[in-house]
Amino acid sequence: HAVAAAPPPSLAPGLFLDVEPTLATLEGAWSLGPGVPLGARARGRSRLLGGVAGAAWDARQGRRDLRELARDLAALPLAVIAAVPPPVLPPSLLLGAVSSSAAPGSTPEKVYAGGNTAMLFRYRFAFRNLLQIGFAFEKDAGEPLLTRSRGGPFDFQSFHFALREVGRLNSLVIGDFQVNFGQGLVHWQGLSFRKTADAGSVLRQGQGIRPYQGNDENRFHRGVSAGIGLGRLQLSVFLAMDRMDGNLVRDSTASWPVHVTSLQTSGLHRTAAEIHDKDAFPQKSVGGSLTFRKEVFRASLNGVVYSFKWPLLAGDSPADRGDISGRGWHNLSADYGWTLRNMHLFGEAALDRRGGRAVLQGVIMSLHSRLDLSMVFRDIGPFYRALQAQAFTEQSAPMNERGLYTGIVLRPHPAWRVDAYADVFSFPTLTHSVDRPSNGSGYMVHALWKP
Repeated sequence: HAVAAAPPPSLAPGLFLDVEPTLATLEGAWSLGPGVPLGARARGRSRLLGGVAGAAWDARQGRRDLRELARDLAALPLAVIAAVPPPVLPPSLLLGAVSSSAAPGSTPEKVYAGGNTAMLFRYRFAFRNLLQIGFAFEKDAGEPLLTRSRGGPFDFQSFHFALREVGRLNSLVIGDFQVNFGQGLVHWQGLSFRKTADAGSVLRQGQGIRPYQGNDENRFHRGVSAGIGLGRLQLSVFLAMDRMDGNLVRDSTASWPVHVTSLQTSGLHRTAAEIHDKDAFPQKSVGGSLTFRKEVFRASLNGVVYSFKWPLLAGDSPADRGDISGRGWHNLSADYGWTLRNMHLFGEAALDRRGGRAVLQGVIMSLHSRLDLSMVFRDIGPFYRALQAQAFTEQSAPMNERGLYTGIVLRPHPAWRVDAYADVFSFPTLTHSVDRPSNGSGYMVHALWKP
């Protein structure tokens, strides 16, 4: 049989062929069982491998519909999981010539420098819970390939080497890693959610510093980090030298002749302007977290300090008054978690370089075996800013917000689950989309039946 990932031919190519025979199929086709002549088995294997290779090559050259390939593979006496790689492209499209997808009349700045093929290669090796090594290479559609001036053959390269539980050394990461502290008011680079259909998922459970295994080109640090256990104390520290994308401006009339006006977070480097912004904002980062644990109580002190090579300039609009600016930045916070019988309290209080304040306080309670309640209050100052923060807020970044979230999870029957929440919030000062203080609310009811 065959299971084929066969998207419509109109979608951009970029998949791969993977033949995975089941153990039973292999034993039946290759064992020296009675009643099957050796020559017949050899001819069958030849036809099988030739059929798979031929079908894959035809599809790669664009001569076959994906659904046709799926039907052909289904007729083969081998379990196959298949998807089709892109057609073989002319070297000029891969190495950086103008993409044929450029619109007529496009200016040189808006023409893509590479072909329309997206590529991703990722590898990870782990030995028990002691050692982990991984690397990844990636290019997006429209980005050039095999250009040494870009720092490597791919637009994005990532590597990490990690050790765990070696004496008092709880962790050591060299290369790329992510840092998640507290409830996300100061520093959070990993995956996080705000309001979802799971009304009770309001607690951030950061794992401190961990190896980076993704392909997002911004939400990680590159350097060295370590975690040390000292009895009830846990110390995590890191030192990183990163290069972020930014709009670099040279203006002799400005207070800073060379400065950065904005940071780019798309991770795309296709046009001349995007390539010019790549790695234009070098920065050094040093930070850490000191955590105390005792049974059902935990408390941490967190801090991150940044030093920028080029000054970062805030915008001129009134909504930009509190934005990060200058040659450096820092954030400090204290967070805690405390379980009391059927209730868990958690929270974080943070400060930034200019004295901007942010507070988040939450509670999760089990009121009944079939009813859970969660509440989160946040008060983020109008001028509080953090460079890499993701907290439980209405906005994508924690700033200029005050609100109260209440959620319940009800299980009236083993087959039923009802999630509901109400969130009331306000923005004390103007935002980029509203030129005055504003407020809003959000509500959700979600019922799930699983017989």
